[in-house]
Amino acid sequence: MENMSVLTSPDHKFTLKRLDSHCMAQHANDVRLFLVERNEITRLPYLLTYYRNLGVEQFFVVDDKSNDGSREYLLTQKDCRVFEPSNTFKESRAGVDWQNMLLDECGVGHWTLVADADELLAYPHMERIKLPELCRYLEEEGSLALFGFLLDMYPKDDLSTGVCVPDKPFFEICPYFDADYIFRKISARTSQINELPRIRVVGGPRIRKFYPRQKRVDFINRLLNTVAIKIGERLTFLKQDRPHYAPALIKMPLVKWATGVKRLSNHVILAPPGSKVSLITGAILHFKFFADFHEKAKNEVSRGVHFGGSLEYKRYLRHTQQNPGMVLFYPGSKKYADSSSLLTAGLIQSNENFDSYLSKKAIDGSQAPSHHPANLARHPFKRCNDVLPSPHMTPMTPMTSMCMNQLIHRSGVAFGTSGARGLVAEMTDELCYAYASAFLQTVAKGATTLVLGHDLRPSSPRMAAACAAAAADHGAKVIYAGALPTPALAYHAAQLGVPAVVITGSHIPFDRNGIKFYRVDGEISKADEQAMLAATVTLPASLEPAPLPAPDVRVADAYVQRYTEFFGSSALAGLRVAVYEHSSVGRDILRAILLGLGADVLALGRTEVFVPIDTEAVRPEDIAQVIRTRIGSPYVIAGMNAAQGAGTVVGFEANGGFLLGSDVQQGSRQLARLPTRDAVLPMLALLCLARQRGCKLSELSTDLPKRFTASDRLQSFANEKSRSLIQTLLANPADMARTLAPDSGAVISVDQTDGLRVTFANQDIVHLRPSGNAPELRCYAEAATPAAAKALCDAGLARVGR
Repeated sequence: MENMSVLTSPDHKFTLKRLDSHCMAQHANDVRLFLVERNEITRLPYLLTYYRNLGVEQFFVVDDKSNDGSREYLLTQKDCRVFEPSNTFKESRAGVDWQNMLLDECGVGHWTLVADADELLAYPHMERIKLPELCRYLEEEGSLALFGFLLDMYPKDDLSTGVCVPDKPFFEICPYFDADYIFRKISARTSQINELPRIRVVGGPRIRKFYPRQKRVDFINRLLNTVAIKIGERLTFLKQDRPHYAPALIKMPLVKWATGVKRLSNHVILAPPGSKVSLITGAILHFKFFADFHEKAKNEVSRGVHFGGSLEYKRYLRHTQQNPGMVLFYPGSKKYADSSSLLTAGLIQSNENFDSYLSKKAIDGSQAPSHHPANLARHPFKRCNDVLPSPHMTPMTPMTSMCMNQLIHRSGVAFGTSGARGLVAEMTDELCYAYASAFLQTVAKGATTLVLGHDLRPSSPRMAAACAAAAADHGAKVIYAGALPTPALAYHAAQLGVPAVVITGSHIPFDRNGIKFYRVDGEISKADEQAMLAATVTLPASLEPAPLPAPDVRVADAYVQRYTEFFGSSALAGLRVAVYEHSSVGRDILRAILLGLGADVLALGRTEVFVPIDTEAVRPEDIAQVIRTRIGSPYVIAGMNAAQGAGTVVGFEANGGFLLGSDVQQGSRQLARLPTRDAVLPMLALLCLARQRGCKLSELSTDLPKRFTASDRLQSFANEKSRSLIQTLLANPADMARTLAPDSGAVISVDQTDGLRVTFANQDIVHLRPSGNAPELRCYAEAATPAAAKALCDAGLARVGR
């Protein structure tokens, strides 16, 4: 297999030519994904990221004559094996023949996933268990496959708002789904032919909008519908909207491939008699309804390669032409957060054995909400106890004690530059509980009250609930603040003299999150982190966090009062301030503060879908005395503490974070120090200064040096690789200049406080720094013009990334 260059079909009708030169992994138990794609450059980056995070090690891709850069992109991905077919998509039965040949050649003996570029597999408790371990469990229970169905996802507003952006999670763009699907079992045709799955699914937005007459699944309506379709096939004057069956929604996405297994279509497999499908069921989140849906339909109609000359796409095209502002959202729509959304809706199901297996693991994945038997009654698969026992299902004591260092080693969730951060899939309920327990029994030992809040990331409330459970088990009362900015929680905790825990990922990628811890006097130190890591924590055998209560409004009120009392209720009177809200957790409280200061507030750009924004593009310069530290608020706070007594002390970070390290006096009013990142204070200071001077905000910068910054990052760039690169550049200053800024002159100074910060002869600056929160290499550039700074950053990253 390693040296294969051309695969020939058994009947010699077509070939698949291998285009990449990457080494194929030979792992016996790796999960492999098989994909047929054409012109999917906007979908492929996130598709690969999603399945990599689930544990897929290799991707086998047939590229069907893409001309949008998809093929070139795939060839740069070391875990992708790319093939070019000799025949057409239609000749290959919509790619099924290609899939079967690749599966037989590269999939035998492996668990295999078959997906399109717009399909993401979801299964019960997937936040707790990755695909390789799920597959081991399925094999132990004697199952050959996992059933799934196509669950169409869509945006809240008209389809034009669902713009697919490379690397952006699909469910941020199209987070809504229908919950009224009907599942119907069908009988096997014969005992000798085992076609799976023996189930049909009806429902969703495609039935609502495009096939409304096929909503009813009772015998009479199905018979009438069949008669209408048969008549329609004979009426040749019917064209675009000729009656036909709605597209099949069933699929067997996850199959242990073996001799005798074959895909009969994209929806049905043929398996040896007696082959078992797991009672656990999944769903394929289907992102067909992005903003390009109309163009895709138009393109597929012109190609005519699908069933019946693309009858399905002709119907889509006609309806979108008649209704260009089509909205699929309706009062019954549900919003997807994680697998619990589908379990609660009864669209996927677990069973007692699988739940028991997960709950009895010492630590592995997050505790998902339990399923709802009443909802599962709609599903054709029933809960039962005939699953084969797993050798891993050993009895467990009611409580388990474990060392934090051991938990961190297992999960990979460690302290970074700003709290404990890691992949959401690894920040399980048990791990969050453990971190909070370690905090409460070391740094905040003896605390009787804890302030708790979170940001707007979908995973944050779940993580907060796990921390609240830890606090309750340690005898601490929780003041739940809800979704509020970190400084608001830190301020309220400081005023009460109690510790705080905040669930926030700040600007890090969407698939990650974090936990920040506050002592009664501010953020924990690096020494506090070490104390927590050395702790031994006790975990409950079955963790089921209670629902979070209603937020305590006093937390937000105290933060608003902090600024209205200091600046005065008329500080911004007469000003109209536009606030770009987007998905910021501070948008509502900022509006309240501005209104409290007398401003007229105009809200802009609000979105209900959380999007992480990378803000690390600001220069920490131009203050009276500069003490440089490593990036990360613990280091900045340590520097501020060392500077106490030297007048007003403030801290600043490259991501724009501003920290107040000493009390500030204004007449008889005093603003208390708040040594944590606080975005509100700099905004209010600038607004008040502009009003005092009677000038525009933009005019405040006229007296500042004309220096500009830009920043960007290389993603999926291992920290070890970043450190090796920096050492190589340090060893040769001439090569350093050629690599980072060949047109900026010689290197005149190098600062290694945090990464590599290089100043050149023309005063350009390039700063390379491995991220403390993710496998990324960050680059910050400074120059005399915005264009020069951006060019310096982009070109530098392009050269080091080769």
